[in-house]
Amino acid sequence: MRPIKQKVFAYITHQRRVLLFTHTFSPEAGIQVPAGTLEPGERI
Repeated sequence: MRPIKQKVFAYITHQRRVLLFTHTFSPEAGIQVPAGTLEPGERI
C-alpha cells in the first residue's frame, strides 16, 4: 500500500479576483491555484 500524501490548496482572493498561475516549464499542467504537499511533521 502506498503512503498517503497530504495536500494543501490556497484560494487567495481579493475583491472579485482569484490568484491563478501557470507553470512556465510545464504549460500542459494548465491554469492552477497555489498548492503543495505537506512534509511529515509539517503543520498548516
